[in-house]
Amino acid sequence: TARAQGYVYADPAIVRSTRAIAMPIFDQAGQPAAAISTITIRPRLPAGRVDHLVMLLRRAAGELSEGIRESAKHKRR
Repeated sequence: TARAQGYVYADPAIVRSTRAIAMPIFDQAGQPAAAISTITIRPRLPAGRVDHLVMLLRRAAGELSEGIRESAKHKRR
């Protein structure tokens, strides 16, 4: 499931012949607050590139989540 793997991979996505990957961004309480995603036509996202893009999106989502946590810390001061 998406929750277990930590992201959504849709093939097809909303439009036929597209693929999408989405990753949650968490707030200071660890709850999903937003998401970061990419969607493209299938030829631009072959199955062999999915793992690499998941890694890049996971890194970006982690940095954004950390930014939210840090911002919340500063607001409490």
